Amino acid sequence: MNSCKYNRGYFYIGGVVSSNAQLFRICPNTNADLVYTIASTSGAGIKTFTEFHNWLWFGAADGKVYVRRPFQELQIEMHNTNATNPLA
Repeated sequence: MNSCKYNRGYFYIGGVVSSNAQLFRICPNTNADLVYTIASTSGAGIKTFTEFHNWLWFGAADGKVYVRRPFQELQIEMHNTNATNPLA
């Protein structure tokens, strides 16, 4: 988590918060403007978001998760296609 230079907020991926959800933070990738890395507080390692048009895409184990590219540092709009609540 120390590698996150800019705080872009926290969000949950992976199911119900009370069971198997994991907490992630979006970090800007220093190598590319349109690619972000996320660090997991549960020790799951670093994963990568890839931007497709105006959306950042991440394939979660239980379904696809779409994150709208933030217009401000702390604003993230998240969409999970498997109907689980992505926000705590």
